[in-house]
Amino acid sequence: MSTSEVSNLEELFQSCKVQAYKIECSDSYLSFELNIWAKPGAKVEKSIVGDEGEIIIYIKERPIDGQANKAFIKYLAAQLSITKSSVSLSRGSKSRFKRFSFQFTFTDRKDFDYYFKKINLFLNND
Repeated sequence: MSTSEVSNLEELFQSCKVQAYKIECSDSYLSFELNIWAKPGAKVEKSIVGDEGEIIIYIKERPIDGQANKAFIKYLAAQLSITKSSVSLSRGSKSRFKRFSFQFTFTDRKDFDYYFKKINLFLNND
């Protein structure tokens, strides 16, 4: 992976005012962490970028027995076209303020450009 691709990703995060943490990349994968402000029990599932650079996600599941955390992982994986096992909760399992880790594995069909477009769509969905 070239440094220009990493710079493009960092610029995307900065332009959306989103703070990304622990950005790592190689020829075979890309990984980073994002802050998520969890809003369980919503009527409509959606995501927006907040004023502090956090991503606010509204989901329908209630915070009972970890159901909401599982729903957040499922939602994030679907939005970014990665498997649920590629998304993990790093911090905040019992808090509304969470940090999720993302692992994007490159293949012949899903390279950096593919995932960059998915991340861009996710961050600019409003």
